[in-house]
Amino acid sequence: MEELRFERFTVDAADDLDARAADWIRACEQGFYGQDPDEASIGRSLESKRARGSVLTGVYDDAQAPPSLTAVWPVATFEEFAGEITLAPGRSLPAHLISGVTVRATHRRRGILRRMMTESLDRAQQAGRPIAALTVSEGSIYGRFGFSPAAFAQTVRVAVRDGLGLRADVRRTLESSGLRVVAVHPRDMEAIHDAVVVSFHSATPGSIDRLYGDRQRVTGRWGGDEGGPVKDLRAYACLAGDGTPLGFATAKFSGWKDDPRRLEITDLMAADPKAELALWEHLGAHDLVGELTWGGARTDDALSWALANPRDLRTEKRTDSLWVRVLDVPAVLEARSYAGQGTFRIEVSDPQGRIEGAWRVDVADGAAAVRADEAPAPDTVSTDAETLASLVTGAIEPWQAAGLGRLRGDETVLELVRALWTNEVRPLSATFF
Repeated sequence: MEELRFERFTVDAADDLDARAADWIRACEQGFYGQDPDEASIGRSLESKRARGSVLTGVYDDAQAPPSLTAVWPVATFEEFAGEITLAPGRSLPAHLISGVTVRATHRRRGILRRMMTESLDRAQQAGRPIAALTVSEGSIYGRFGFSPAAFAQTVRVAVRDGLGLRADVRRTLESSGLRVVAVHPRDMEAIHDAVVVSFHSATPGSIDRLYGDRQRVTGRWGGDEGGPVKDLRAYACLAGDGTPLGFATAKFSGWKDDPRRLEITDLMAADPKAELALWEHLGAHDLVGELTWGGARTDDALSWALANPRDLRTEKRTDSLWVRVLDVPAVLEARSYAGQGTFRIEVSDPQGRIEGAWRVDVADGAAAVRADEAPAPDTVSTDAETLASLVTGAIEPWQAAGLGRLRGDETVLELVRALWTNEVRPLSATFF
């Protein structure tokens, strides 16, 4: 790769467009088959990257000449920034977030992605970030680097012919809850969004803290034509009796020609399950709407159990919403929750060598103390870096991993790990980056 030039840079804070960063954005958009962004779109992207402190990597081929785009634009892009992930209620860790990964087709199979990813994960470990995370457009690329699915979401369609068809006992529970749902102008959603995010993020395994762009979209400033203001966004807040925001939703009307006419939910968040149900009920009460759709529903969503006819809810698609890579085994294992009391030893293999080793895990009072332990012992389970990444968030259960041969050990030890490794709720990430 002698002819390739790797540059790392941050976005210029000046008012004028940063030309190098602007070309990076154009190359990244093309890599994801996006439209050629205008200056306003580039400005919004730069604003977002400044706000989250992104560091961009561009790879340049100086041997290229016009009219080739690669004479000016990078042939590969990579973005990294600091964030936070929740692994158990009330327990969060610093996270190394990765985005904007592209390599132009003319420059593939030259080790560019491997170098960008390897150097980025090196920096993450040097900075003391115990876990890395990304969202993916292709599922076969990142396993080789130790990433594995950590959270899933599903697309649901809910029939609401005469409102949301709740069971009578569920409706009584909602009516006695003291919750109320109000319509809010999107421009007034920022404080509501931020308050709900704090409680949701703290309570939800797999949650990545929300980013600058999420706030712009929930308030309707971004997300409309060519990324600009949204003119048809509807917003709702679920409030406790004292006015505390417990949840919110945004939605768009699909149009009068659709049959059934739909409200398409674009964002929905609540840490309280009753607040989430109250939002669903309110959305389903809109006149002339026959269906609600939502692409970010929990895979363990309780809504179908709240319906008098569970078939009113149809699941269309399940997709991974987050991938993670463990970079510090003790820090990550100590950040999740456990049940009961016990001790076991875990061996982790890692083709990249980042977390190869063995540790003793002592569990008591719902928490673990983890220390290095290289001495072989009969109470050992073994796994690999990829499987561990999915285990720590609860995306895969120990009994599932053991059944697939991805978690190995004596049956007595596996039974102990299954008992200790509690996952109260399935992980969910409501942040795309």
